[in-house]
Amino acid sequence: MRLQSAAGVSVQVNANGSIRRIDHGDVVVNLFLGSEVEGGPANIYLRRHGTTIESTPLLGPMSPAAFAIDEGGLSARGEWRGIRFAVALVLAKDAPAWFWHVRLENAGASSVTVDLVHAQDVALANYGLVRMNEYYVSQYVDFTPLAHAARRTVLAVRQNLAMGGRNPWAVVGALGRGASFTTDALALHGLATRAGDAPVALGLPTLPGRRQHEHGMAVLQDEPVELAPGAVVERGFFVRLEADHPAASSAADLAFVDRTLALPEASPPRRADAPHATPVATLFAGRRLDALDLDDAELETLFGDERHSLERSDDGTTLSFFADAQRHVVTRAKELRVRRPHGQVMRTGDGLVPDEASLTTTAWMDGVFHSLVNAGARRHQSLPVDGPVVPRALSRAGPAGLHRGRWKLATPRHAVGVRDDAEWMPVDLPPRGRARRGFRVGGDGAPRARPHVGRARRGAGAVLDLEPRRARRRRRRRSRARACRARRRWHRRARRARHRRRPALPGRLLPH
Repeated sequence: MRLQSAAGVSVQVNANGSIRRIDHGDVVVNLFLGSEVEGGPANIYLRRHGTTIESTPLLGPMSPAAFAIDEGGLSARGEWRGIRFAVALVLAKDAPAWFWHVRLENAGASSVTVDLVHAQDVALANYGLVRMNEYYVSQYVDFTPLAHAARRTVLAVRQNLAMGGRNPWAVVGALGRGASFTTDALALHGLATRAGDAPVALGLPTLPGRRQHEHGMAVLQDEPVELAPGAVVERGFFVRLEADHPAASSAADLAFVDRTLALPEASPPRRADAPHATPVATLFAGRRLDALDLDDAELETLFGDERHSLERSDDGTTLSFFADAQRHVVTRAKELRVRRPHGQVMRTGDGLVPDEASLTTTAWMDGVFHSLVNAGARRHQSLPVDGPVVPRALSRAGPAGLHRGRWKLATPRHAVGVRDDAEWMPVDLPPRGRARRGFRVGGDGAPRARPHVGRARRGAGAVLDLEPRRARRRRRRRSRARACRARRRWHRRARRARHRRRPALPGRLLPH
């Protein structure tokens, strides 16, 4: 569903209640597109404070809400941990701005302290440039916290890389009072999302502040509020856009905040009793299958006792090692400790220089076994067998994802071994040994995906066989030659059959 305002703001909403894309003219606001499978990075989180801080997203397939999406906007309502909530997205008519209105009600028998966290990934760039290199675009985004008299902390966001001679700009604030902020997805998610856990910063009382990495994100925490039993509070957030902001962000930009809060849409909307529907559950919104760390005895069983160049953590956990002269093995423990996910690039053939007939493919440790498949030596010849654009730390969905168990989403595998191929070690369901499956990609001169199963019920596995261009041409020529020979044989048989059916001609009459 596409929501459009008279001020030129366009918001595309997925059926699962997540935000797919936000545009203002020729500029796209969000850095990554949300999907119908697992939503997107943009979200609003409801948090409940106690001995620990619990949280849940209010948008997308992981939300406990039911959604209603129509031309009037997006609305969601539901209940979580005794807190009833209602969310409404409202686009302003007279300014390029939108508002998230959130109504919270304590349906329990005791007081509870809650707050909201708004996360919006930011690009403020042309769509083609964003899709070509999200990291490059993100590094030019400047985040400046400003102190407002009534709303406390607001975030001014400016794209320093000119887009057609303009510098798009935005300001993000709370309809209550902004308590803390952070400016990058790494600060919000950490490395926890890669393992399928909740973003790490949601478990902290306040957000960690400014951080400039590769995934620009305006994250703002609303001030916590204590709700007595039956109490109701209205909270929310706003975003205001400017097509061009030549100067750097400064305190003078607080005037945009005042103008935005003066709009009629800044007031809580009248909530119509429209029918709401729960989105269809997907594999990426359900329970996950957690892989277990391999101990030294299991590593010795899988790779032998001649391991060398061991890398261990301070607590003695094995992180990586070499099993022979060329085989490098990385364990799950290391995958969950480093910022860059582990992958292996494989190429067909054995030439030492780039070849237009070669194929390259990338296999990732978390189970995507054919990503960024390239034909030839030029990047623009990429085949449509591509991995997800969203970084592996933020997204768990991929077109070539490898799933385990009863169609549950698996976390990073026990270990992966790489040389001229990539091999994932089996995934164990607790208790150990009840289901063991491994997977191998590559080897023998051509990228090839083939599952190998041990001590497990044999199931259907995906096979993706990519052959070099020259071999493909030879195969097609042989196929055409066989088809031509078959057609000639068919014509010969048809001529013989017609000759046998032809009636005998009378003999020639000779004169006497």
